[in-house]
Amino acid sequence: MIKTSVLTFVLGVTMTSLSFAQVLPQPIEQAIEKYHPQVLLPHDVLDHAHLQQNDEGMGTLSNPEQGMVELICENTSTKVIDLQLVVNVPVAMQKGDTLLLVVKAQSLAHDPNYDFGLLFLNFERDIKWTKSLGYQVKLDDQPQLLAIPFRLREDTPTGEGRLTFPIGYFPQALRLSELQLYNFGKQIAVDELSTKQYQYEGHEPNAAWRKEAAKRIEQHRKAPISVTVVDANGQPVKDADVHVQMQRHAFAFGTAVNEWKFIGDDPDRRIYKQKIAELFNTASMESSLKWASWYRQGNQQRLDATMQWLADHDISVRGHTMVWPSWKKSPKTLVEKLKADPQFLREQVLAFIEEVGLQCKGRVVEWDVLNEVHNNHDYLDVLGEQAIDSWFAKARQVDSDVPLLINEFGVMQGKGGYSLLKQDKHYQLIKRLLDRGVQIDGIGFQSHFRLYAVTPPKRVWEILDRYAELGLKIGITEYDLAWVSEEFQAQYLHDFMTATFAHPSVNQFVMWGFWDGSHWREDGGMYAKDWREKPSLTVYKNLVFKQWWTDETHTTNKQGMVNLRGFHGDYQVTVQAQGKTVTHQVNLTPTGLDVRLTLPQ
Repeated sequence: MIKTSVLTFVLGVTMTSLSFAQVLPQPIEQAIEKYHPQVLLPHDVLDHAHLQQNDEGMGTLSNPEQGMVELICENTSTKVIDLQLVVNVPVAMQKGDTLLLVVKAQSLAHDPNYDFGLLFLNFERDIKWTKSLGYQVKLDDQPQLLAIPFRLREDTPTGEGRLTFPIGYFPQALRLSELQLYNFGKQIAVDELSTKQYQYEGHEPNAAWRKEAAKRIEQHRKAPISVTVVDANGQPVKDADVHVQMQRHAFAFGTAVNEWKFIGDDPDRRIYKQKIAELFNTASMESSLKWASWYRQGNQQRLDATMQWLADHDISVRGHTMVWPSWKKSPKTLVEKLKADPQFLREQVLAFIEEVGLQCKGRVVEWDVLNEVHNNHDYLDVLGEQAIDSWFAKARQVDSDVPLLINEFGVMQGKGGYSLLKQDKHYQLIKRLLDRGVQIDGIGFQSHFRLYAVTPPKRVWEILDRYAELGLKIGITEYDLAWVSEEFQAQYLHDFMTATFAHPSVNQFVMWGFWDGSHWREDGGMYAKDWREKPSLTVYKNLVFKQWWTDETHTTNKQGMVNLRGFHGDYQVTVQAQGKTVTHQVNLTPTGLDVRLTLPQ
């Protein structure tokens, strides 16, 4: 913890070096001069800002000079809103307006485990709490002038807009000054104003992590392939053409699927299913396997239709989820009795695990046994943590052949990858379960990013490295990125997919939807609602089916051999020589593949 006395010393040392005039990037200066945007905040707005803290003693706020605040975080929290500076915006704004946030920020002291301070910049509509801006920035001891453009997601009446600056990620002290918010209206688009929001640590094309990622991918995702071609007498065949053609990735690339789209036949449903078959080898049931949905009218019909179609198209199915331990996620007809009778709760949860597990046995390749337990812990409040042990034991008893996972949000994406208390809490929970002998096979990381507060690739690796110490496989089980420009959506998808594919403990990358017409976030898909292809689709297809896909033709040497490296997965090997053709189906595993093919007489 940073002590107040230490902070006071740091503040005193750095105070004299602060003041200097704003110098905005030239494109922004030119835009302000040309369009004369509306100035939304009074010049002394920081003098009237307040520090919101949900627990006493978390932090302090001071105003050493007019138009300046110094913020100290003494105690951290798992909740983003527990400690934040709040600045109210008194002016009404309209959906689609282009806004520009300008602020000068500086780190005065920070957690000794890191070499930086950390600040989030948010714009949200009060009451509804919907955000139009979420941006993360690392700070050092030199003041930075930040100029962040963003587009307003919804109409914001007078008095309902506010800027928030969460700081409680770890003990630190920050200084803010020269705060202003401009409204350009519809005169200019965000992407025309600046590309500043596309910058996160490691976004550069020549960033060092990219070379390391390529090295890891070559090492962990590929293996040697050796093909030997002989004639009917067993003699090597020289100059034979050998086509090594990948058919399916061993790595799971998937999406959540909406079971409603598999009942009925209209153009959107046909396209929806066609794109799933083209793009993915894995699917998660979006809702039909959850307890709250299980007994709803028509659910079984939709489930059976969806599973059959996926099986017919050789698409593996993830089971999601057996236990979502919240009253809100329970069958409405049972909730009151579940709350009132612990024994009934215990029995009914185990009964559902058995029922859904048996019905899906042989039809799913893995199960999310437990989902979002840290924020949905009603069952555990009644039964205690060791109830989890019995849930995994029952799942294992029902289906001993499939991996069992614990699935959680806020670990990978929370606070731009710096939700330290949540990360530690989840790690310690899994460790306790393993120490008690609970048979967990994998960890599922939801990765629901929004706005520009994304987790940088190197931080992704740091999180994955820590959890990999537990010896379990890791899946990216629910990815999306919403409420950003399509260019940023594509850029970050490329980098996040690359970083996770490069990590040896990760075995899957599953999106939580791919089409805006069937997505929990209105603009989170790779296809727009009218099936227009977004830039992120190009990124996805280029990675999965070009860069990470093996399709090569070689000619045998005098020993009748061809040697190459390929990505793990299923292959068709075709040999043509002496007017004859031989085709063979093979599977490339991490141990490599040695194939001997004989030409017919």
